[in-house]
Amino acid sequence: MGRLREYPSEVRIVSYETEVVSYRFRYPLKFGKVVVEKSPSLLVKIEVENRKGEVGDGVGAMPLLTKWAFPDPDVDEEKKLEVMIKIGEETCKVLKEKYSWKYGHPIDIMMPLHDKILALGNKVSREIGLPKFMPKLGVLVASSPVDAALHDAFGRVNGISSYEGYGPKHMRHDLSFYLGERFRGKYISDYLRGDFVRRLPIFHLVGALDKIYREEVDAEDPRDGLPVALEDWIERDGVFCLKVKLRGNDLEWDVERTSLVAEVAQEKLKELGREEFYLSIDSNEMNPNPEFTLEYLRRLKKRSPLAFERLLYLEQ
Repeated sequence: MGRLREYPSEVRIVSYETEVVSYRFRYPLKFGKVVVEKSPSLLVKIEVENRKGEVGDGVGAMPLLTKWAFPDPDVDEEKKLEVMIKIGEETCKVLKEKYSWKYGHPIDIMMPLHDKILALGNKVSREIGLPKFMPKLGVLVASSPVDAALHDAFGRVNGISSYEGYGPKHMRHDLSFYLGERFRGKYISDYLRGDFVRRLPIFHLVGALDKIYREEVDAEDPRDGLPVALEDWIERDGVFCLKVKLRGNDLEWDVERTSLVAEVAQEKLKELGREEFYLSIDSNEMNPNPEFTLEYLRRLKKRSPLAFERLLYLEQ
């Protein structure tokens, strides 16, 4: 029934621009066995027109972390990056070819192109001479700023938050169209808050090279007025949710690191009058097997019941 109705908010692609910008990190980030000091990001700008003839644009950006999206050490990093950039550009081109003359909701534009975008990974890998095809994760990372820019443009041209555009007022199909009968009558908007929360706790990332105590800070660390050691970040910002990057293949180090983070969090937050804090840990796919993860938990519980109790979830 809704398919025959005209949706004024639907958009077509007018134009696009891409740009690669490289950012140097203030402090090296170590996760798993990877150390990252700088990151190129793909920036995408898409201009759209809705059915009312109104024109607007949106932007999307994504760091192209090749060591995470395509961790194979036998493939040259520069070649990986070249392929990822090209995949992003080719995704824009496909969008322009398919939707410069017809209108759609961003979900209905991108979903049918899923397989075609994945196929771009193989095509571009061959053209650039990559010895192995770009994995699915790498393709999705490279194309994600295009998707983000399209959703942003959709919201901006229609004068709404993009998140307001996922209900029956703006979408031709309910979720059963994409996910099956179980979702009959349901829309994405049914799973989103109707209003935004003005304050949310953030997870402060504790990289595997980050310093815990201020006495560890030395002359080689940044002197820009911002904290370096975790205890100083806690004192300054009162952060009480901490995401701890682990090595993932060194049980002793991982258990000790998690325990130390919990200890300094408890001590410093208590000084600020706060008792509660929360941890998550991330081994970035470095755990060799499930038993390793279980042994980590057993040892952590023994070494630091506090850290074990405050652990919200584990990322593999």
